[in-house]
Amino acid sequence: MVNHSVYTPYTRITHLEKARIVRFIRENAGHDRYTAEEITEAVECAVKERPSFGGFILTAIRDGEMLGVVVVSHTGTENVMPRHRLTLLAIDQRYRQNGVAHGLIEKAVEQSGGDLALQLPAEDEQAGFFEKMGFQKRFVEMRFK
Repeated sequence: MVNHSVYTPYTRITHLEKARIVRFIRENAGHDRYTAEEITEAVECAVKERPSFGGFILTAIRDGEMLGVVVVSHTGTENVMPRHRLTLLAIDQRYRQNGVAHGLIEKAVEQSGGDLALQLPAEDEQAGFFEKMGFQKRFVEMRFK
């Protein structure tokens, strides 16, 4: 059975738990997409160890083994954009296509009251998965670099 744990600014996360989560995301987010510093920043902002609006972290664990993690940030807005943004998602490669991501996303939607958005790189192969979960394409992000 998979157990889900939630960490928020109001439920303390230990240094060891944080290090385990950062390492897990670094090893399982895919394509070396994020540096350890970027992951640490997202995790610390979610639990308000850095100045931020906070957020939450969800883990999926079975028999002491971490299967997946999702990090969600509060945006600080009420009306202009969704109040929560799915920042990071990592699933152990051995447990992909087994419902772990689905379970974490369902819990994140529940925890956020359904007011949740995410960003994907253009033409990301995961778009179909998120559309099946109920997410809809609404905006195109454009950045000046």
